[in-house]
Amino acid sequence: MTRIVSIVEGHGELDAVPILLRRIAAAALPAGAVDARDRAIRVVLAKTEYEAWFLAAADSIAGKHGIDAKAAAPANPEAVRGAKEWLTGCMPAGQSYRPTRHQAALLWRDVTALLEHA
Repeated sequence: MTRIVSIVEGHGELDAVPILLRRIAAAALPAGAVDARDRAIRVVLAKTEYEAWFLAAADSIAGKHGIDAKAAAPANPEAVRGAKEWLTGCMPAGQSYRPTRHQAALLWRDVTALLEHA
């Protein structure tokens, strides 16, 4: 089962990662369990921009939520600076990518495909 755990906001990079990893480990445990050593837990963190995942998985989000049906992933999605602007460029004139509006819709659309391309 794929489960998404949100990042810890307001703690800064150095403090947030250990907190996030503890939360992921705790979420993977069955009720009452105290040890995660027998559980397989995978963690995927964005290198630069969260939206780079959407660029990597452009084929799976093409035609969804305003993204052009012909959108194709760039050769090196993590090298793209301005991923939000790239996504806006894949939308019809007058529309723009907005994280608060599009992130959840695009992520939950096909989280498995997004993680495969990450």
